Parts: sequence; structure tokens; C-alpha cells
Amino acid sequence: MAEGVVYGLTTNPQRQGFTSNNNAILESGELNMSVINNATVVFFGGPCPQKTVGYYEAVGVTSVKFAANDTHYSFITQNNVVVASLNRASVNSGHEDLFVIEVLTDKTNLIVIMYGFTWKGTWASGIYFKEIVSKNFNSYSEKCYVFHWVDDVEQNGIPESSEVHLEYATS
Repeated sequence: MAEGVVYGLTTNPQRQGFTSNNNAILESGELNMSVINNATVVFFGGPCPQKTVGYYEAVGVTSVKFAANDTHYSFITQNNVVVASLNRASVNSGHEDLFVIEVLTDKTNLIVIMYGFTWKGTWASGIYFKEIVSKNFNSYSEKCYVFHWVDDVEQNGIPESSEVHLEYATS
């Protein structure tokens, strides 16, 4: 869903694909630079569905990474400092989530990573990017942002940009 929301912003032709069925991603999760170079690559989804996001988090090039324990989902720094956390019950309710929007460089490629703890958080990342970030790029000069989505009093379960607030940002 998030990909479709952001895809609608594009004016130039885009190559779309799944990381599980092409030679653009090496077995390690690293981008195959002989296939993808001098490109902007956007990943929707965290380290479990997106092998390359998992690779970037594991090798320490992201500012934050996903972490979980028996009671909480968290975004933590590469030094294991918790920057934002929600208990599992809140996330599993379908009315609250955290999501990250992060930009980094991998050799010649600009990488954008957007994901939440659940599909609703990832959906919220696409909506927020489309409705807020894309219209105010100059206001988003940090390379990593963590946002908190909380469903409003209607509890309709649909992420709306007005229901999102900033939790953490870092350069």
C-alpha cells in the first residue's frame, strides 16, 4: 500500500520489483551494483520482509534499527539506545504504530527506507511521506525520522497524516 501511495507522486517511469525474485539483490542482502547503480532505491518494509533493509541494519549503516522483546517493539540506535518504543498490545490493536523514514547512501545509490512495525505503520509512512514530507522537503534535512501514528477518536484504523507526530530525528 505504501509503495502505491508514493508511486503516485512520480512523474518519470519507475522500475518496480520484489527483492525476492531478481538478481538486483545479492544473497547477503546487499545491492548488486552491476544491476543497480546511480539510482534512487526506495524500500517499503522492515528487516524481515526486506532483505536489504535487514542487511543495512545489520552492517550498521542505518541510524536506527528494529528491535523487539516479549513486551515491546522499538526503534533503537546502532549503539542500542531506545529512541521510540510501543508495547505489543498497542501495536496489535491496529490503532497505533511507529514508523521510520530514513535516507542513506550506498556507494553510488541513494537509499530511502520507510517502514512501520506492522503493515499499518508502513502504510502510514507512505501517507505521511506523500501528504507532508514530499511537500516540504527543505524542512526534512535530517537523515532519519521516527514518527508515531495514533488513530484519532473515530478509531477508523486508517492512518491519516493529521494523526502522526515526530518522535525522533537524527542526522
